Amino acid sequence: MGVMEKNLGKAKLANLVKETEKNLFRANRQLKEASDLPKEIESIFENLALFEEASAKTQSLAKEFEKELKGKKIVGQARLLFSNLEKLKKGIDGFFENEARARLFIEKHRTERLYSFETGKAATKFAKQAMESFSIQKAVFKPRFIGTIDIEKTANALKLKAEGNGIVLKPKNLKAFVEYMSSKRLASNISLECDGLKLVWHDKKTLAVDAPQERLFRLDRLCEVLEGKSIEKHLSV
Repeated sequence: MGVMEKNLGKAKLANLVKETEKNLFRANRQLKEASDLPKEIESIFENLALFEEASAKTQSLAKEFEKELKGKKIVGQARLLFSNLEKLKKGIDGFFENEARARLFIEKHRTERLYSFETGKAATKFAKQAMESFSIQKAVFKPRFIGTIDIEKTANALKLKAEGNGIVLKPKNLKAFVEYMSSKRLASNISLECDGLKLVWHDKKTLAVDAPQERLFRLDRLCEVLEGKSIEKHLSV
């Protein structure tokens, strides 16, 4: 009976995760589509304010405005807008009450971060110090895009060891390796897999990191020391 309850719990959890993911994609898509809505509503209010000011100045303009309203659906649509905005406000107030708790929960489970630096040199220094701070002795380079680089040729050029479809690097080799890849315009092809850490170059100044949450906190501080910044966005490393 205990095993059945456990399995049922796992099934429910899996379905809940799947449903939440689907709803997040839908909500973000709808929010993106509605990104211009605040500007449109503000424009409506600005126009109505202009109508009000113009109508208050002269009686002739007030009569002209009344004339222009005939046959239009401005009054009805405006009342509907006010009603919809009131409903939206009540809903959003409820969202914000739960947002802080949800944000804290998600942050506890987030394992990805995108770091940006002023120079490629600073980005490489960050990667090297990140490895050293976790006592990582080696990393394996595997190209993000297959077929764009000759592993054996690159390893020989840098006097490194080729291993399977990758190249073994130590922290001390990182600077020369990144400079070589950048000279070949292949910086965005760098992906390093270490013990408990994955580093992916989106370009020579921007790195995506996949690591346990507690490590991300340390990397955030390292990023600040090197005057970089953490970019909040969905990552796919």
